[in-house]
Amino acid sequence: MTPDSSSVAFPATTDTARPLTFDRVVDVVDALIDHFKSDADKAEITFRLSKFNVLIALAGKWGEVLLVKGTLNASVDPRLAGYLAQTINDMNTRRMVPVAYTSVTERGYLLTHLRASLDAEAWVTDAQLRDFLDTAISTMVDAVRELSEAVPEVVGPPDGYAEAMGEAPTTTPLPVTADRIRAALSAEGIVHTEVSEDEMTVRCRIEGRWTFFRIINDGRWLTIRTFSQDKGELSQLFAISAVLDDYNAGDAWLLASATVHEDEVQVSLARNWLIGNGMTAAQLRYAVHTAVHGAYISFESLEPQLAPLLAPQLPEITRTEEAEDAIQLFAADSDTADDPAEDEDWVDEDWEEWEDEDYVERPVDPNQMGLDLGLTDDKAEKAEDAAEEDERGEDGTTPQAE
Repeated sequence: MTPDSSSVAFPATTDTARPLTFDRVVDVVDALIDHFKSDADKAEITFRLSKFNVLIALAGKWGEVLLVKGTLNASVDPRLAGYLAQTINDMNTRRMVPVAYTSVTERGYLLTHLRASLDAEAWVTDAQLRDFLDTAISTMVDAVRELSEAVPEVVGPPDGYAEAMGEAPTTTPLPVTADRIRAALSAEGIVHTEVSEDEMTVRCRIEGRWTFFRIINDGRWLTIRTFSQDKGELSQLFAISAVLDDYNAGDAWLLASATVHEDEVQVSLARNWLIGNGMTAAQLRYAVHTAVHGAYISFESLEPQLAPLLAPQLPEITRTEEAEDAIQLFAADSDTADDPAEDEDWVDEDWEEWEDEDYVERPVDPNQMGLDLGLTDDKAEKAEDAAEEDERGEDGTTPQAE
């Protein structure tokens, strides 16, 4: 039953609905956001949050629609379109606001947008206007957090990068060192790392592939290079180089190259960072973050073309000195098993210890042999008779030795 509207106690308010104007929107935004820019000519307000930019504008034929649009900072490789589309579809199914969608840049990359709108053609009160803007902005922050969990590349480095590295959140660039690289890798969940003796290279395995972080040119560059798991024969170098050349001619942000070592070809993907003036914690963590996730995606697109050219190499089997000594000792023991005294390495004390009371030849009881075969005395005797019959010829006589 629908309640009688006369019995519903609405809160008393002096706020009245008024036409939507740009000045009213600016007043509400000023109460919610510390720093923003406003353009009265365009009827637009812009500001930036941690992971996305926000545009608030009057739209519609008479400016009766209030539009709030958020655009995430990072563009996404089109190869992630499937993951991104599925995540956005799930969000739009569950969330009332904001609406999420994507657009394509001129270079083919994907931008993610969030949108909320208020139709104020019938006018709006101050409380309604404030409630809408507060809800739109707060839900966008929550939606960005959800997107970052499913597709981390859409927002770049997540919040708390500096704290995860054990550094204070500061915008001051610091020299890039092996310890800082290892801290950034540890924040990504990669704790098993190796550092070179000169402490200029950090090596680790990511998704089964070796990745090297090298500080080169007297600390001016940081190069991050990930190698493929498989290697190809030197005869395939030309074909492999042709595939990599086509890849580099596109919009790839990782440089692909082929390295020849001991008549084998191995493909690597690298990205170089200019670090002569240092890097902040967020900058270094972002470089490591993109290395961890970016190389895996790029190899996924390259491997179908490289698979026929690269073949898994079986590890070379080498014997250690201890294994060789064990093999030689085993061979010596096998040759002199009947008479250990013939081994020149044996000494008299060894012979006396070997020929102790525990090693005594005892005569074998034929009946015992029968019992060992699971035969009774009668069956053992019959077995002996059958053996004698086999030794006799067809004429019943035992053949004589020639």
